[in-house]
Amino acid sequence: MRFLYLIFPLLFAVQLQAQIQEHAGIGLLGRWQMMNEPDRILTPGRMITGPRFNNRQPVSSTAAPTLLSMGSSANIFTSAFGPKTNLFAEPALNAIMMVFRSDPSAVSDPNSGYLRYSFSSNGGTSFSINSGPLYAPGTGRSQARYPQCAIYNPPGNTLPSGSYATFFAPSLTNTANGGWGGHAHGARLLNSGTAISLQESDSTFLIPDGGAMNTGDKSFWVSTGLFDRVTGQYIDTILLGKGIWSTGQYQYTYQKIFAPIGIAPDGKKKLEGTSIAWGSGGVGYFALLCHESYNAVPQLNLYPIVFKTTDNGVTWEKVASLDLNSFGSYFQTAVGHVRPIHERRW
Repeated sequence: MRFLYLIFPLLFAVQLQAQIQEHAGIGLLGRWQMMNEPDRILTPGRMITGPRFNNRQPVSSTAAPTLLSMGSSANIFTSAFGPKTNLFAEPALNAIMMVFRSDPSAVSDPNSGYLRYSFSSNGGTSFSINSGPLYAPGTGRSQARYPQCAIYNPPGNTLPSGSYATFFAPSLTNTANGGWGGHAHGARLLNSGTAISLQESDSTFLIPDGGAMNTGDKSFWVSTGLFDRVTGQYIDTILLGKGIWSTGQYQYTYQKIFAPIGIAPDGKKKLEGTSIAWGSGGVGYFALLCHESYNAVPQLNLYPIVFKTTDNGVTWEKVASLDLNSFGSYFQTAVGHVRPIHERRW
């Protein structure tokens, strides 16, 4: 049984390094081959909380970290293979949730294709663990993988009990080989009730990368590259899923954004991952970690290509290619501190 844990801030550095190494060695086809991996018993872990922040300024502390149980999952594949939004916080409610695949040895679920979650209503001081299930396979519904999550806070709500734990996850088909072929999404009141969920067929939407909430219209977005199902090669298209809250859960629509990248010397297009984030006033960004032109920049190192929207995702425009060979040009020094100047550029 694996206990889920969070380590701040080391998690982010480890995740980035692991992501680069994993994609270089396994790739998309390898991810397809691992979709029916067996459950594995892993070493126990815990959540570690560190210094709190006051108005975004770190507060020094010599106190020992506090260890908190975050529930358990059958294996580590909840968070494997690239960035995932498994953890979500709603500051207005002091609420936190984490979604993960079930651990049949800890709960009554028959397999790890069920989804469960843990949540906190007090800013992480304590957690209610293994809540749910948030999603249950059954007749016409296959097992879920790699879930994303968000807390939906309805307008006017001020209590964690009035918010919803929501999820989005790719799912397997119900065919004999159990290949990719759909996605599942749904919601449940954060601390009680029965989940509302469904599975939809979608032959193109594979494993989404991280998700993010647009706080302006409360929509939840997921992103991924579009890959050829036979060759596993990226086909110059980003697929975005937009969830709009309706009838007790997010209902999703999808759009494809043309995003060409360069062909590496080995004849392949190397998209290592995508990410999406939102600001205010309808402004949002998604980024690709890739290489745009090996002719213009022959080095093999990858760099972000950034697209921007100013109309809540109706249209997107490429605004930057951040060649990391010139990384210093994207920053300036102010009173002894390094500060990004993207506000001026984008």
